[in-house]
Amino acid sequence: QQFIKKAEKALSVKLGHIDNEIDTSKVAGLTNQVQRKSLLIRESRKIVDREEANIEAMVRAYLLTKDQRFYNGAMDRIREMLSWKGSKNFAGDFNASTLLAVSTSAYDAFYDLLTADEKTLLLNSLRENGNLFFEEFVNHLENRIADNHVWQMTFRILTMGAFASYGDLPEANTWVDYCYNMWVARFPGLNNDGGWHNGDSYFHVNIRTLIEVPAFYSRITGYDYFNDPWYNNNAQYVIYQQPPFSKTAGHGNAHEGQKKPSGVRVGYADALSRECQNPYAADYVKRILAEDKEVLKKNFLGKSGDLTWYRVTTSKKPVASEKGLQDLPNAHIFSETGLATMHTDLANYEKNAMFAFRSSPYGSTSHALSNQNGFNTFFGGQPIFYSSGHRTGFTDDHCMYSYRNTRGHNSILVNGMCQKIGTEGYGWIPQYYEGEAVSYFAGDASNAYGKVTAPIWLIRAELSGTQFTPENGWDEDKLKTFRRHVVQLGNTGLYAIYDELEATEAVTYSYLLHTTEFPMELKETQLVNNQKGFIITGKNKTGVAKAHLFCSESMTTDMTDQFFTTPVNWLNKTTADGKTITYPNHWHFSATSAKAVKTRFLTIMDIHGNEVHDRNITRNGDNFEVEGWIIECNLTDKGNASFCVTNPDKKATVNYNAKNGKTKITDTVNGKKVSKVLTDTLPELEI
Repeated sequence: QQFIKKAEKALSVKLGHIDNEIDTSKVAGLTNQVQRKSLLIRESRKIVDREEANIEAMVRAYLLTKDQRFYNGAMDRIREMLSWKGSKNFAGDFNASTLLAVSTSAYDAFYDLLTADEKTLLLNSLRENGNLFFEEFVNHLENRIADNHVWQMTFRILTMGAFASYGDLPEANTWVDYCYNMWVARFPGLNNDGGWHNGDSYFHVNIRTLIEVPAFYSRITGYDYFNDPWYNNNAQYVIYQQPPFSKTAGHGNAHEGQKKPSGVRVGYADALSRECQNPYAADYVKRILAEDKEVLKKNFLGKSGDLTWYRVTTSKKPVASEKGLQDLPNAHIFSETGLATMHTDLANYEKNAMFAFRSSPYGSTSHALSNQNGFNTFFGGQPIFYSSGHRTGFTDDHCMYSYRNTRGHNSILVNGMCQKIGTEGYGWIPQYYEGEAVSYFAGDASNAYGKVTAPIWLIRAELSGTQFTPENGWDEDKLKTFRRHVVQLGNTGLYAIYDELEATEAVTYSYLLHTTEFPMELKETQLVNNQKGFIITGKNKTGVAKAHLFCSESMTTDMTDQFFTTPVNWLNKTTADGKTITYPNHWHFSATSAKAVKTRFLTIMDIHGNEVHDRNITRNGDNFEVEGWIIECNLTDKGNASFCVTNPDKKATVNYNAKNGKTKITDTVNGKKVSKVLTDTLPELEI
């Protein structure tokens, strides 16, 4: 009914020409060439994507009803759209791929109705645009970590075009061979852990590809392409990174807009529950639908993420199981992608304290951000200490200096300098343990800092005017070691964070925290060893996060509600009701240590609901006690970095010493004692 209703509405609206619909004055008003091109692509895509949705609705409506009005209406629109390719306002590879997509859909669905002229028109479009993308992909896609637009949709579109025209276009034989073997060799993910290195927002734009291509191959071959272990692991990513009715963990471009699981994400989880018979994905969908029955309709005919047609045509049902989110461990580490999330009550978002972390071997290129060893905290599904800034563009000043930049995240600056942009500015997770009384991981961002050297980013900087200078946050690398250790203390909402830092000379380290909804509060603690600590309090509407911060050196603090670079809505982005978006300021805290070669920070993070009292932390030298947990650490610049977190009642211990690099863990899981010794283990990266 959705398809038919949308198709009927499209029939009643006259299609105009792209040159008459774009407001070129918006584009002409920009002096930056990169910004002019970006705005033109954005404005033209509004028109092209709208018409693609109209055509897709007509194609689907015809297949459901066999009403030839929809065939006639779709072909009228396709003829008009194919005439746009010569317009200077028809810009970008997504627009070009749309011509291939609508030609493929029409050729496949209307094959028995098409006149000879119509078949020729569509086949010419398939040949021209198919060759365009094949020549772009071959000997290129194979040799890159991930070409975003290709993965997101243009590869899927060429795949479907290849099979639709197979036998009718000689070129299609080559396309079919290439697309199939590329899928088997490179897709669906970069590795087996199921994570997505570009973050949640740009994970969503890949969803139709991730479901429709393997579903198609499974149907025509009889082999189940969802057997790839990546899919069940990816279900964990979907759940842990964004639990029901929670904001996303906060990594990657446009993360700030993912305020709760969208219809795209829920529809994807539904598909995994069918294809993989994954009970946790099924429960994820069930819990969200119980409170938002219309969620699957909210992204209807979305270009890259809507799976309505998949649900209409599949005969597979979601798995029926009593297993659900309540049966999953509270912590999950995606060590190959470089993500970690810890929860206190994954199945109950209203009471859940969440800690999300990133230190990724894929660095900060593409849609990833320069936030190695950065974390975000949440309560009740909403952020407290959270990455700051606004995705105003891809390489404009606010993006490069305040949003993508390390200074916008809850990480550390070295001598005021931030991390590299590019794959060279990487981190990783060398050790981790997912337990019951304790969970633990270590992130290593020792290789993340220094001057930007990636050729692709130097070219982008030249085009957009970005200055990779010390004044803006990039300089010679003085850092030797930056390890951030995180221990989850049961399901209390308490986390111990220990930072070990060492440089080639005496430097300052700036410990950063940000909030985006309410300002932070700052309080000094008592003097110990002639040093004072600080308590930084962040809040959301239902919860609190208190960061009790201590350091081996004296600290000076700063707090501001101003960005390093002011965000400007130069793309003229609007809300759903057409209002121009304005970008609010966020709040930024820094604690900068006195210069030293070695510096250690300890943070005891206390995350809880408003109805819970702040936990009392007592300190005796470098020993701390809170809620039965004892935290001992080296908070001096002498000797090896080390810490030990114990709870005698729970018989739980996490003990680390940098001298041998080992972490000894004892825990009790399902009533049985667990003992482990962790050493650094390199992630197994397929790409």
